[in-house]
Amino acid sequence: MEEVKRLCSSVLMMKDGLIVDRGTPEELITKYGRRNLEEVFLEIARK
Repeated sequence: MEEVKRLCSSVLMMKDGLIVDRGTPEELITKYGRRNLEEVFLEIARK
């Protein structure tokens, strides 16, 4: 996920084939109150 953060200006988070959130890597990290994109992904996956 660090590579995604480094290379991508926009990220889509999907669950069960549906887009559940989108934004810059930093926006998503801040929005979910996590330390990195991997933690954001896990938060979304567990919902």
